[in-house]
Amino acid sequence: MISDASYTPEEYPTKKGWGHGTYDTGMAMACDAGVGKLYCTHHEPTRSDDALETVFAEALARNPRKEGDPEYLLAQEGLEIEW
Repeated sequence: MISDASYTPEEYPTKKGWGHGTYDTGMAMACDAGVGKLYCTHHEPTRSDDALETVFAEALARNPRKEGDPEYLLAQEGLEIEW
């Protein structure tokens, strides 16, 4: 599954209606859908790579994987996925 993960839960209220989601909602949807992998993409363009890694790590901490949950991955430039 590929999910728009532009914002943190704290940022989202001021961005609601912009057509972008959060890491947390993407992770919840992926769990509900029973997918094997979730690629979080469409990142906030004002974030540096380090800041992006930080917000992703924070989302992982808020959403610890349980057995059967998808693998959570951060999409990055040049990433190629083969099916």
